[in-house]
Amino acid sequence: MRETTMQIDEMAQATGLSRDTLRFYEKRGLLRARHASPLKNKKPPVQRSRRF
Repeated sequence: MRETTMQIDEMAQATGLSRDTLRFYEKRGLLRARHASPLKNKKPPVQRSRRF
C-alpha cells in the first residue's frame, strides 16, 4: 500500500477534519505520524493510507 506524506494542516484541509481530530486518530493508532526533526520542520507530517 502506497502512503502519502502530508503536513497536518494539509491533511486537515484535504479531509475537512480538524488538527485535533487528526491527532486523536493518531493517538488511537488510526493514523501514523512520522515526526520530523525540529530543525527541519516545526509541524510533523502525517501519513495518510488509502483507506482514509
